Amino acid sequence: MEEIKVMDLMEKFINSSITKMDFSCQDFSLKLSKEVQSAAVAPVQLQAAAPIAVQPAETVKAPEEKAEYITAPLVGTFYQASSPEAEAFVKPGQKVAKGQTVCLLEAMKMFSEVPAPFDCVIEECLVSDGAQVGYDAPLFKVKKG
Repeated sequence: MEEIKVMDLMEKFINSSITKMDFSCQDFSLKLSKEVQSAAVAPVQLQAAAPIAVQPAETVKAPEEKAEYITAPLVGTFYQASSPEAEAFVKPGQKVAKGQTVCLLEAMKMFSEVPAPFDCVIEECLVSDGAQVGYDAPLFKVKKG
């Protein structure tokens, strides 16, 4: 079975309410399960709140123009470089061409390159090396162009 189809199937499982799944076809078999924890809800007691002194607001930073991000195309472990000894694929301030590899994501012991979806400048890496990321999680803050 193709890696892309397996990753898509895993992603759909993770984002669903299904807790167990067995899938097999020809020479491929996949078993997935996830724990669902139910939280016990404690009764809430309301109390009257003491008055709060309001201080004048400080200067509020204007919201940034619509920021652009390179996001995770799948769930996995984020790596900035191809090996611990290698340099990071990209660094802040670096210009990146569409299709250029910006990082790796590992899922099920398979590595997938994450390409830049458009020409851009890397402004900030938002994920630390070795961190778990979810589908569509922002990895890099970028500026188009």
